[in-house]
Order: sequence, then C-alpha cells, then structure tokens
Amino acid sequence: LAIDCEEGAFDNAHRVLPRTRYDTQIDAENPRPDDRTFEKLFVGLYLGEMFTLVLVDLVDYGLIKGQSTVKLRKSYMIHTGFLSDIGDDESTQFEKSRNLFIYVLSHEPTNVENFHRVAELIAARAARLCACGVTAIRTQENISKANVAADGSVVNKLPKFREQWAKASGEILDWESKEAAGGPIKITNVESGSGAGCAIIAAMELER
Repeated sequence: LAIDCEEGAFDNAHRVLPRTRYDTQIDAENPRPDDRTFEKLFVGLYLGEMFTLVLVDLVDYGLIKGQSTVKLRKSYMIHTGFLSDIGDDESTQFEKSRNLFIYVLSHEPTNVENFHRVAELIAARAARLCACGVTAIRTQENISKANVAADGSVVNKLPKFREQWAKASGEILDWESKEAAGGPIKITNVESGSGAGCAIIAAMELER
C-alpha cells in the first residue's frame, strides 16, 4: 500500500489544529490565507517567520533587552537554514549563533541562549505536528509497519528533526521503544517527495 499524503491542506476551516497567535498572524498575512493550514505549521518557510515573530514579541515585552528588531520586523527575513545553524550550534557560549546573527541581522544578539531555546522549541513543535499527521493515517488505515518518505528543508536540515518526529510518533502510538530506530514507522529523507509519491502510485495502478 502506498499513500501520497498531501496533508498540508488539512483543517483549512481552523476547527481542529492547535494554532497560536503566531500561526494566525502568519496565515492572515499570507497571499493564500485559510489555505494549506496544516502545512503552515511545519514547513520551513513559515518556521523561520514564527521564530522572527517570537523574538520580536520577547523584545517588545521587555523579556529580552538591548536587541535591535529593525531587520526582524521585515517579513521572512529568517529561513530554515538559519534555524538549522542555530539548532546545531554546540560551540562554547553559542559563538556560531552569535556570529550568524551579526551576519544576517547586522546586530550582535543579547541572550543568545534564549534564541537557541526558541529555535529548539519551534523545531520540536513542528516535528510533533508531523507525527500527528502520520500516526493519524496509520491508525485510520490500521497499518502495522510503514516507511515515511519526507522531503523539504525542515526534515533535511533541522538537527534531530527526524528523531523528534519518530519519538513523538512512538509516544502517540505507545510503542515500547519510543526512539527513532525502535518503532514500526521509519522516516527517511527523499528529494521531490510529492512527485515521487505520485509516480509510484501511478505505476502501482498501471500494474493492477
């Protein structure tokens, strides 16, 4: 059995998914509001924008002081690669993240540790939402084992994203082992996943 998920348009009526005000703002300011709702919660383009909105809020509410938000107030200033580099930074005092802020935003960050934590939380939330989609299909179709081919900058670039996705799937399905290698759903990277999925299903149909 092959399933081409195309789950990005789930809940365009906004009745089910747990959206934050950042999600609502991103959707409202998008050229296609109320469309591809689920996708806007975990696709790389929007995760960078969510990171930006959270940082601006932290500064505006006085929780982070001395941080310039001039460039942060420009839409889609930060992309997935930025979050990936921050999330992957294990340098002393997060020097790599600090230098990245200077290079991209022309400003040395204060409280860089907090920025690192925000990036981690946004990535973890996205991974858990991806797990919800896959496990819902698995439960609905009563699939015991599956290989999930996922593409896009998030699954390919964000550190530990696949592991977080698999772990969340294990928690939802109550696997004995909740780690990436221990469950019946295997998540792998693939380029042009949607196109490949359509091609596989078309080939299977022709073979009937």
